[in-house]
Amino acid sequence: MSPLILDLNESELDSTEAENEINSEDEKMAGVIGASTTPRISQKIHLSNNIVHWLRGPFKVMVDGTLHMVDVFARGSHVSDDILQAVRKGIARQKQMEMKHQTTNNSLKPAFAEITSDWTLEGQNPDQGFSNVSIWMRDPQGQRFLVKIQEHPLCAANEWLAYILGMTLGLSVNEAQISVYKNDLVTLHSDIANENEKTITFMELPKQRRKTLLTDPTIESMDLLDHIIENVDRNPRNILITMPKNAPIDDDTANLKMHLIDHTSCFGMGKLNIISLVACKLHSPHLAVVKFDPIEKAKKFAQYLSKLPVADRILMKKTLNRFAAITDEQFDNWLIEIQDLLSPNQYDRIRDVLYRQRDVTKRYTIQWGISSVSSSVTQQETNQLTSEMNNTLTSL
Repeated sequence: MSPLILDLNESELDSTEAENEINSEDEKMAGVIGASTTPRISQKIHLSNNIVHWLRGPFKVMVDGTLHMVDVFARGSHVSDDILQAVRKGIARQKQMEMKHQTTNNSLKPAFAEITSDWTLEGQNPDQGFSNVSIWMRDPQGQRFLVKIQEHPLCAANEWLAYILGMTLGLSVNEAQISVYKNDLVTLHSDIANENEKTITFMELPKQRRKTLLTDPTIESMDLLDHIIENVDRNPRNILITMPKNAPIDDDTANLKMHLIDHTSCFGMGKLNIISLVACKLHSPHLAVVKFDPIEKAKKFAQYLSKLPVADRILMKKTLNRFAAITDEQFDNWLIEIQDLLSPNQYDRIRDVLYRQRDVTKRYTIQWGISSVSSSVTQQETNQLTSEMNNTLTSL
């Protein structure tokens, strides 16, 4: 895999760069993190699901046992045939587009991919996590993929949306595509490690190294993405680190590359934690997904942005401007690709909240004087956007 880089040695203040565009040639590297020359953020980052850090020993055995019983109980239930058929139609539609050479951006993976008979099974993933069964496979070109069974169509949709949004923001989010394998809804995730690298989780790093990395601007950009997609499951196990294979994990001089994975619990999915997880495994239409009000979420997002320290706004300038530059048409095109996996209400809520949060971000970047398009915005337009933002904040 060649995941995207967020170049921490590059000046965030380069106003001559088209900050809302991703250069597919320059950014086919992983996100280097933790360089000693990197400026540090002031904001204290809290991962949304730190309970995973404590799931060890007897407690982990108990949780694993409980979820195994749920899996056994749910063995006869499956994602509906309508959803599987929708994925197959999506794959067929993409094939037609490829034949007509209608693919417009080769740096972003389309929503669907086909697992054909010439894919080879390598075996079970030894690190299964708590929510998804997963296996390793190789495609005919020899590329290695993690294949994760998804218990709910929104989970699969979330994985791809997070990947697309993360790539657009310049973050190293693991590739994700949606497929069908043995009548199961699955997502495909390319192996992040090169042959000369090993993969560890953020949790496996020495404590002091973790504390240092939590002050890296890349982590704050990750936190921004999590707020955008309403991710309730950012934990030390789904921040992966690749490093030289022969380097010890306590080597402070080793280059670390960060990769963000596991984005199923977004946009209302997984809000009730273990209850949502069990409901999802049982394919229950209730409790697995919690409805949210896009207006209230946008207000909370405005609160989050308003609390960003001044220095951090500068460090995040490029990421903020990339989000602010996403058009309605881009959002719509992404959602149309996966609309058959979403209920009409889910589609409308996600679309609405993305529009609103994008607009909030645009207003703040203009007010803070860091907008990449501020020079072309008239004073009247700037005043109007600022007034709208102030009205939003006063109603919180």
